[in-house]
Amino acid sequence: MRKKELKNKQIAYLLVFFQFIGLSLILMTGPLMARGPVLFSIQMLSIVLGVWAVLVMRIGHFNILPLPQERAQLISKGPYSIIRHPMYTSILIFTLMHLINDYSHLRFFIFIGLCMALIWKLNFEEKQLLLKFDDYSEYRNKTYG
Repeated sequence: MRKKELKNKQIAYLLVFFQFIGLSLILMTGPLMARGPVLFSIQMLSIVLGVWAVLVMRIGHFNILPLPQERAQLISKGPYSIIRHPMYTSILIFTLMHLINDYSHLRFFIFIGLCMALIWKLNFEEKQLLLKFDDYSEYRNKTYG
């Protein structure tokens, strides 16, 4: 493995680690699901968005690391026709409902940390996708981040 590939893989694992730490801490510092019907419904919709994104991508092609697989194809249908990163969006909406439902300063700072980790991961992934797919720049201009 080349030095650049190894460094990218290390960064990718670090980003996933921060994502899971943030998500875990949000879930461990309050109830697992929002209590109010509106917040709970929004959480359910965020889960639907995340599952839809995984199904459109096809489970065997899903990669938690922000590195495109060798046989990867650019997906631009389903939620990907509107949102470039529906899984990250799903996580943010889901955890935001947790924060609103059971606010604390601790959870707020954890949520901000999770947002920072996902933005860092998203930017890293975007660079990788730009290198992998010639038409990614065009796709990027047509969709929301």
